Amino acid sequence: MVTQLGTFVGASGALCVVEKKFAVSGVNALAACTGVSGIIIRDIALQQGPSAVFTDYRYLAAVALGALVSFFFASVVRFVEKPLLWLDAMAIGLFAVVGAQKTLDASFDALAAMLIGTINSVGGWGLRDVLSGETPQLALATKSPPRRPFMPLAIGN
Repeated sequence: MVTQLGTFVGASGALCVVEKKFAVSGVNALAACTGVSGIIIRDIALQQGPSAVFTDYRYLAAVALGALVSFFFASVVRFVEKPLLWLDAMAIGLFAVVGAQKTLDASFDALAAMLIGTINSVGGWGLRDVLSGETPQLALATKSPPRRPFMPLAIGN
């Protein structure tokens, strides 16, 4: 259930395209990219059968809920933007750890675990930014709450 909460927080990243006046279908598509594409890429790379996204309906439900909240309640969500950024940072750390652990469980080495953990955690964000015509936010220096410091959690696992 914790990973589905992280997926919901990730899907709420579609908020940035609401401001660009994307239709609800575009918001849904980019919420899916943000929320679950890192998980899908991880599962394809590990070749451990079908992705968890397609075998557990809660991931897609979390994406749909995150997209709808972002689309219909964008002005309200803006009031809680700072706590949402902190939740986002924690979700990134969580997904880095989960991706790295699944990689180690599949008998890959530590370097592969770090790479796949990173892709699992931030792959969706980068894909969303590219598809929406933005420079990937994770590559920019900002004054927002730190996202990257949670990444080393995967290394310590």
